[in-house]
Amino acid sequence: AAIDAGRRSGFWGTIFGGLAQLIMGNAVPGLVLGILIGKGVEESGWNKITKIMMAVIVLLFVLSGFFRGFDMKVLESFSLAVPGWLD
Repeated sequence: AAIDAGRRSGFWGTIFGGLAQLIMGNAVPGLVLGILIGKGVEESGWNKITKIMMAVIVLLFVLSGFFRGFDMKVLESFSLAVPGWLD
């Protein structure tokens, strides 16, 4: 779906789809959000709306990863100790 959506939409769809797969275990939400960002940038460029939408999507991914314990899993996969304040 991301490749058929166009060059920019495909790029953002692939990036957000991959991140969503790593964090949430399902790539579809990331693909949809990436296609929305890509189409917004293709149609009107990086205006205020697309910048706000990008910030909200990045915040969504960061909060989703944090509350799912993704940050601790990444630290443990590199054989690093999880800080006490993060537990």
